[in-house]
Amino acid sequence: MTTVTVSYPSDVGDWAREQLRTDHVRAYLKRSNDRASEGDAWPVAVNEGCGVTSDDVPLRVEAVDGDPVLDETAELRFVEREN
Repeated sequence: MTTVTVSYPSDVGDWAREQLRTDHVRAYLKRSNDRASEGDAWPVAVNEGCGVTSDDVPLRVEAVDGDPVLDETAELRFVEREN
């Protein structure tokens, strides 16, 4: 199984952090990025409620353990990074 460690900036709010960990955001990231390489930038907008979407959250691939091809079995692990 592939594990991809993805970081987000430390100034991302609690709501956005929770949204990043939802199944639909994880599925979107796997569909929109067919491969993962260390250093890849993945900007993603998340739902802030009431039909509002956030500015892009700048995600970055920190590590790939296993096959770089992202399929439904790939695990995305989120960590905080300093800005």
